[in-house]
Amino acid sequence: MRYRITNVFLVVMVIAIGFQISFVSAASVVELKAGYNDWSQVEATDKLEFFNSVAEKQKMIIKETLYITTSQHMIVDGSDGQAKNDLEGQQGVKSSSISPYTHYVFLPLVARSKCTVMLKPGSVQFDGRGVPPGAVICLEAGDYTKIAFRDLHGTAEKPITIRNHGGQVRGWNPDKEFYLCGDCSHIHLTGTGTPGVEYGFYFRTLVKIYSHPHHIEVDHIEMAGARLSVKDTLDPDFEMTDIRVHHCYMHDSPNAFYLGVSKYNEHPGEFISRRVEVDHNLFENNGGRALKVTGIVEDCIVHDNVIRDAVTGGGTNTSAALYVGQGTEAEVYNNIIMSSGGCGIFVNNGSFSGISAKIYNNLLIDTGGGAGGHADAFFAWSDNNSVYNNTIFGAGGYGVAFRCDECGDNEAFNNIIIGTAGDSIDKGGSRDANFHHNLTKEAGYALENLRFVDSAKDDYHLTEDSPAVDAGADSGLRWDLDNRPRPVGAYDIGAYEFRASEIITYEKRTN
Repeated sequence: MRYRITNVFLVVMVIAIGFQISFVSAASVVELKAGYNDWSQVEATDKLEFFNSVAEKQKMIIKETLYITTSQHMIVDGSDGQAKNDLEGQQGVKSSSISPYTHYVFLPLVARSKCTVMLKPGSVQFDGRGVPPGAVICLEAGDYTKIAFRDLHGTAEKPITIRNHGGQVRGWNPDKEFYLCGDCSHIHLTGTGTPGVEYGFYFRTLVKIYSHPHHIEVDHIEMAGARLSVKDTLDPDFEMTDIRVHHCYMHDSPNAFYLGVSKYNEHPGEFISRRVEVDHNLFENNGGRALKVTGIVEDCIVHDNVIRDAVTGGGTNTSAALYVGQGTEAEVYNNIIMSSGGCGIFVNNGSFSGISAKIYNNLLIDTGGGAGGHADAFFAWSDNNSVYNNTIFGAGGYGVAFRCDECGDNEAFNNIIIGTAGDSIDKGGSRDANFHHNLTKEAGYALENLRFVDSAKDDYHLTEDSPAVDAGADSGLRWDLDNRPRPVGAYDIGAYEFRASEIITYEKRTN
């Protein structure tokens, strides 16, 4: 849908009996100024009146082209082929059954259009006050020098959707950041607006979702040489909650993605976040920290992401493909991390005791290849970490390292850890009893005798004669890296559970 009048919502009605539509010509244009509102049924009078979301009588202009079917209508510009196609797809009708009319017509029931608001390429600075819950804000395909929304608030039942329309929305301004959404809640930003376009939003500059965001979902956007940041301002009276980022593609950036609350270590307990999920994203050729979550004190889950070629240009002492920062109670599982110059996974809770991380069902291949600093596949500077059912091959340092002399509650079991430059496991101050059922190079295991399907093609599934089959302890897990049930028989060691009749290859999983 395309609207010709800024901040005006269009209301039309049609009188219909069965599937027959009667068209009534209007003698004059009815002028009614309006704020945004849901489409609703109104009385047909000389001056159509309705109440908006703040119960104010306002007026608006009704003058558009209608594409009419026997069951529904859309208000569109005559040249808006995308809206016409959307309607055809929705109704399952042929083009011949849609005809343009410029009459004013009336319906007893008026359906909401796909796009409540249509915005055009260029510079967008959108104040969302007055936009009702459930609205759909569409950005027309093209190039944007600015995209900034503020004060958008949906509800749990009716979130506000922001999506692309008619192709890819491209954001590029080398001199400015995109403050994509400030002080927003119950928002769904999605690049799924056009069939066949996987990432409907494409950004080449820093994008921020900031200032008291909560209940935010982001998916199907591409960040190229840029960073996506979802964070709170330093407000001790606010908790950032319920954030999910999924099915995005982030590549060629020093630090591709940051989610959490900054300066948690300086103000513990004051600036926090809860209920965060980062899943099914692809990260490629990113330096520093490809994926960072921090200050999330409850229900942080990071799963089913693929991170390739991270920290290729060198890094700092805390460089990592996946960085779990201070104060974060995290579960990290079902991720594939390959060819990272720094750590594969770095958990840095430091002196914050009582905060735990569970790391399981991950595949970490060739990490720590020369970024400097820590070069371990998994590194933790904290206690209360459980590392289990992971497959680790190749690391510039240790396979699993707990660098905390006073930390006694770390554990590692059911892991395959081979091909590391340092020891397979550095226990730090943890008890020996916490480390068991691991297949390590020190115990004589290597690629040749672990019987993977095809390690030369990065396929680390187990074959039937692998020593990892049925050799693990009960970890309580009910699925493996392929999201298939485990155990099959007894628990297997490593990220994959063996199935005699079914081998899911790495290539199939990531294509």
